[in-house]
Amino acid sequence: NKLSGKFKDLRSSYKKAHITGSMIVKKNLITASKLLKQVINKEIAFCPNNFRTGHGRTAKSKNLGSTTGQGIFPEKSCKIFLKLIEKLKVNIKSNNELAKDYYIGEVKVNKKKYIKRRLFRAFGRVNVRKSTMIDVNIVLKRMKLD
Repeated sequence: NKLSGKFKDLRSSYKKAHITGSMIVKKNLITASKLLKQVINKEIAFCPNNFRTGHGRTAKSKNLGSTTGQGIFPEKSCKIFLKLIEKLKVNIKSNNELAKDYYIGEVKVNKKKYIKRRLFRAFGRVNVRKSTMIDVNIVLKRMKLD
């Protein structure tokens, strides 16, 4: 039994959303939402497995097994995933099922086209400002009860 939810055309960082998605995959819905709330409150830091360069070092990344001490607090992407999980919890409740019976089976974060804007500078120059767009998709799977 599968359930899925998606957000389209979000203006957020692809790398941070990818790191956030990789940290909550294969977790129970309730534990994933607790983990995201802890990151938003800066109690735990996510340690990136890929896209490693350019992150600061923090002691709060040791909780999730960082060997280098590098960690990030991707608040915006955590709020996106938390909102999507809450939306999926409402769907589960409307089907008269329990949220603790589901876990996050897969998370897909896809890059989209850049939004290009013009930034007017001095002496008639024009620079291009780009911002990334992403799609986020979560597929929930039901736990096998023996």
